[in-house]
Amino acid sequence: CAHLARKTVRILNVIGPEAPASFEMSGLVVHNSVPGHGDFSCCQSGHMLDGRRIPCDKIYLRSVMASLVVTCVDHAWRMGEPNRARFVLCYAEKYFQGLPSAPGP
Repeated sequence: CAHLARKTVRILNVIGPEAPASFEMSGLVVHNSVPGHGDFSCCQSGHMLDGRRIPCDKIYLRSVMASLVVTCVDHAWRMGEPNRARFVLCYAEKYFQGLPSAPGP
């Protein structure tokens, strides 16, 4: 989701405690690193905390991602960058992979 940032973002890629860290700037890495495919502590704990059921954080992340996409597209249009706006809109579905569907009305 680094493509949603207004500035160039360098992504720190760490694959393990003994592996060297590297910075990635490739669009391929960015598009294969969507937030919904991350490891969430709520999911790892089976959505339980202190014996109580807790909601999945992915539900909240979806609304944050939706806001980022809208803001990015709006900013690109205002800055006269229609290709950037179109690029984000074309990839918008990718940004939501792994996230639950938006709740209905």
